[in-house]
Amino acid sequence: MFTRTIGTIKAVDGVNFSIAEGSSFGLVGESGSGKSTIARVLLRLEEPSFGQVRFNGVDILRLSPEEMRRRRAEMQIVFQDPYASLNPRLTVRDIIAEPLVIHTDLRGEKLTARVVELLELVNLGRQHLYRFPHEFSGGQRQRIGIARALALHPRLIILDEPTSALDVSVQAQILNLLDDLQKRLKLTYLFISHDLGVIRYICDRVALIYHGKIVEEGATEQIFTAPRAEYTQNLLAAMPIPDPDVSPFRN
Repeated sequence: MFTRTIGTIKAVDGVNFSIAEGSSFGLVGESGSGKSTIARVLLRLEEPSFGQVRFNGVDILRLSPEEMRRRRAEMQIVFQDPYASLNPRLTVRDIIAEPLVIHTDLRGEKLTARVVELLELVNLGRQHLYRFPHEFSGGQRQRIGIARALALHPRLIILDEPTSALDVSVQAQILNLLDDLQKRLKLTYLFISHDLGVIRYICDRVALIYHGKIVEEGATEQIFTAPRAEYTQNLLAAMPIPDPDVSPFRN
């Protein structure tokens, strides 16, 4: 058997940003740019080669497995695909209850009551408790995923392309729900997307990532109205304009 080393590829290189508590930070880039890798590193679903991930002043990369297990209750994620991220063999009650069973002492009726409370937060209800994921639409499944992420009162929620698999009208409903939940529960979001329109709607600050490196970061409106990096300018120029009187062939 013959092997040959042809080099090392850095999925993420020198990325540095901070998220203010209670704000929404957008991470934008093309497929393969390193966005989801960053999300997985932040949650320690993947271990980086070096660097720091500081959460509330603590470098979580130095935490023991038991310490990290406790910290995970404060850091949750909503995945891109609402069809693949829910266990098809579990009812909605069991899906949302799972983190509560792992991290809390809630059981029986108290556990069910908390699940119902979470369902109502995302505009579902008790009648959905004992249904299975295949009985729901894509938008409803994503609401279930959001309810599961909210179960442990997290301080940070990572939203990894949470609307990209949904129809446009359903995307708007989910974005409005996320915006409402953030205001009501004082949540902090890291919103990962390749959709600049979505980022502009929901994020306070945004960073553009290209080939694993941040090429520009700033307040969202500043980035959209006066981008400095050529990559950012090209992305914004490629955005569709929802105006029939504006030619798509802009100079």
